[in-house]
Amino acid sequence: MALTPENIEFIDKYLRNSDVIYADIRSEMTDHIATAIEAEMTETGGEFLILFKDYMVQHKKELMKMNRRNGTSSMVVARHYFDFLKKPWMIVFALLNFFLLTVTFRSQTEAFSMDGSFYIFPLIWMAIVLSPQLLVYAVTKKRFYYIERSGFLMASLYQASYFLTLFSEDFSAVGIAISSYISIGYIFYTLYNLRQFYTNKIYLTAIVK
Repeated sequence: MALTPENIEFIDKYLRNSDVIYADIRSEMTDHIATAIEAEMTETGGEFLILFKDYMVQHKKELMKMNRRNGTSSMVVARHYFDFLKKPWMIVFALLNFFLLTVTFRSQTEAFSMDGSFYIFPLIWMAIVLSPQLLVYAVTKKRFYYIERSGFLMASLYQASYFLTLFSEDFSAVGIAISSYISIGYIFYTLYNLRQFYTNKIYLTAIVK
């Protein structure tokens, strides 16, 4: 027996009132709860509110662990982000990116070294790369856990890879290629997470806020 949009909205509202502020986490939890209750309704024919109350009494503590932001969850985010970067089409992009940027850099080494403003580009680039978080919130009015948390990870990796450009010209091309791959990869990762969220049609049919 399928839940109604009103049932889905009820679950979502309950989770929002329980301080589950991230839309993607709330979507996962809503889907998890709805699936369990639908199965129970089909098996027993019970009413939604009664089954929901019983389910939350038994499982709320376990479910709220999904909403915690600790060291373990940070590792989950890192694994989620790196799994995305290892997708075949991202690896192809990385190879093309590395080839094009290293060739371009080596052909323009003298021009770059003469222009001191070259070294402010990473700061500008970082501002552009981190803007997806602000843009996503401005458009959707929602916060996304994986997008926000992976942004901090991406920024750290970006800075670490850019340090390679400060050692020598031999490392500069590699550092710039890695930096661009990480930053552009984060933009793709943001779009990927939004696609995952907005293809959950059952959830979005009921949740219009």
